[in-house]
Amino acid sequence: MYSCDENNKHFRSDDYIDVNENISTSQEKHHTSGKLADTGSDTYEQVIFNSIIKHDSSKEKKIATDSEIDWANLPSVAIENIFSFLPRLDQTNMSVVCSKWSKEFSSPGVWKKLQFYLPRRDYIGKTFPEIKFGKRYASMLRHVDIIVKSVKIEETDEIWKQLKLFINILTYESQLTTIKFINLNNYLYRLSHEDKEYLLQVILHFFTTQKNLKSIVFVKCKFEQDYACKLLKAIFYSDNHTIKNLTLRGFINEDIFRLLSHENKLILTQVCHRMAKVNSIEVEYTQIFEEFINCIYEKIICSEYQLHQMKSGMSNLNIYCDGKRHFEFRGIPPNIWTLLRRVFRELKVEVNIKIRNSPENEIPKFLAESMPLNSLNFEFKKMFTSSRVKINAVFSHISNMNLSENIENLRIIYKAPISSFSETVVPFIQSCRNVKEIDMYVSYCPSELENSFKKILENHPPRLNKITVSFDYFQRNQSVEKISGIIGEYYALLKQSGIDWKLFYRSQYIPKTLEKI
Repeated sequence: MYSCDENNKHFRSDDYIDVNENISTSQEKHHTSGKLADTGSDTYEQVIFNSIIKHDSSKEKKIATDSEIDWANLPSVAIENIFSFLPRLDQTNMSVVCSKWSKEFSSPGVWKKLQFYLPRRDYIGKTFPEIKFGKRYASMLRHVDIIVKSVKIEETDEIWKQLKLFINILTYESQLTTIKFINLNNYLYRLSHEDKEYLLQVILHFFTTQKNLKSIVFVKCKFEQDYACKLLKAIFYSDNHTIKNLTLRGFINEDIFRLLSHENKLILTQVCHRMAKVNSIEVEYTQIFEEFINCIYEKIICSEYQLHQMKSGMSNLNIYCDGKRHFEFRGIPPNIWTLLRRVFRELKVEVNIKIRNSPENEIPKFLAESMPLNSLNFEFKKMFTSSRVKINAVFSHISNMNLSENIENLRIIYKAPISSFSETVVPFIQSCRNVKEIDMYVSYCPSELENSFKKILENHPPRLNKITVSFDYFQRNQSVEKISGIIGEYYALLKQSGIDWKLFYRSQYIPKTLEKI
């Protein structure tokens, strides 16, 4: 009379089994009394029907109970985890659902990090939400990012008031571990001299009040040279030595060349030994950087303090060099790098060089003998240039300075023609005895590709495990099919040697089928 099949969603297999158990129980009761369908008792069909109705009612009750989850009483950890996936606006909306969620919105875990984007055009004329959050939760904040997008002239005054107020809140109410200023120049250049000076003084005062900062980041702020030096003095005003990471990218406005003043050199002399205790420094090659390195050297040779006795110091130095400004610098000579290597025994240097016109003239200012060069990123994007510009001039300088032996990561963007890949690039790769990964972007697919594979198989750095070459154009007599055939022939051999060599043609892997090998 009743059926249970896969198309009937109301009756599942577990329902069917339970129903039969109920029927069996009812039958046993009737058999015990010697009557299956006695007068005054349920018929057999009624027993079945009542069993099904009773079982179904209990199922519906159970389903209702499962669906009525008490969201208001979720564990605090779960609510905090949900908050962590939401932007501030959604967090605010979520906090008004119930008193428990509102309470958890004020927990320290939710307010460890705050990003303040400027301008907030939807709040012009009103107090920005970040100001309200700051007033209420500043003591909980640990990581703050101040990020400036494009600013219109009519927004200048409003942003000045809001940003000044926000930094003052941080100054008096918080002890941060991380602070980031991103694209501040988008706003500063629109300010009057008086307003800019006032705001910069507010930022200076902020740094003198922070005792627990571990990471400080400036990107595209372009401060004037005098203020940049004052800012470094404020950052390193004490001997707390809490700062572990310092990023100064676009920190100084160098659109107009200006020699360091005596006053600014004195400031660098005062703070250089504290800067030297920062574990990781990411900086552009500027006069201030060059003077910083020279100041450390002078203090060491004058025995004003014993850096070699420090428990920690510079271990990672990431330098960004722009070749168009090379004539402004003296360069850091080998004797300074030699001493720094003795003092900072774990120091590894990554150099990022953007060459503009002449590699043979620009590179020597940035790459000197005895530099503990660990990673090199070299970029030359001029595709049509004089035949005098050769990539082997770069390789020759690196080899002559004995820098190739320490390189572990090599990245090259070189769009000018390369006459022979196997005769220029491959020998340099072979000279980098500790290199692990190589990433090259060139205009044309390497000529003599098969010969390059053979040479690498015959002699390659023992730690080399990955080579990636990307290009935009094929040479004459080259095609995807031909190149794929060459790779297919050598792919397995390179893999056996522990080398993953990949070619990309306009971001497309050649050949895709080799990914499955």
